[in-house]
Amino acid sequence: MNINYENYDDYPGGVTGNHNPMLHQNLSRVIRWFKGRVTYKIRKKDDLFQWQYRFNDRVIGDMKELDATRKYIIDNPINNSKP
Repeated sequence: MNINYENYDDYPGGVTGNHNPMLHQNLSRVIRWFKGRVTYKIRKKDDLFQWQYRFNDRVIGDMKELDATRKYIIDNPINNSKP
């Protein structure tokens, strides 16, 4: 595929074409693609890079869950510093 960068806006998905996950309505695919790209780029400088152990991506479903997640983020460093 030859791309004329002067008309870059004419190509849906940019240089990745239809393989761009942003063209698909699937958040899991977008996150998986993003983490893969980040991992690839970082490992060029640090081949020991790994995502946090036991880290899980999840979509927050409602305001109650969002509030609980915010509380966890705020309280977690405090809880981990207690003897």
